Amino acid sequence: MSIHDLAALTRISARWIAALEQERFDQLPATVFVVGYVRNLARALGVEPNDLLTRYRTQRQSQDAALLTAASGGDRFETAMRQRKYLVITLLAVAVGLIALLAIFLQRRPAG
Repeated sequence: MSIHDLAALTRISARWIAALEQERFDQLPATVFVVGYVRNLARALGVEPNDLLTRYRTQRQSQDAALLTAASGGDRFETAMRQRKYLVITLLAVAVGLIALLAIFLQRRPAG
């Protein structure tokens, strides 16, 4: 049965079925919806829903754990550098704004 056949039968978006099949969980809606989708897909395929739900949850947990492990390592340095870059840009923008205000103030001041 093709993804489009399953989508027509279950009324679940073909892109979500494909994302489930390819374990691209980050492209799926909230877990509460996905659990319902997995149950409906299992019924449409004639498979025990609890078996598929167990497989989904296991794969999802291992993928989430891998993402957390990756995010806690080298990404901290990159995040710190990005924050520093935004801070410098913000400070420069504030300095330019203050200089512009000072220039306007000095031009409008009566000569004397």
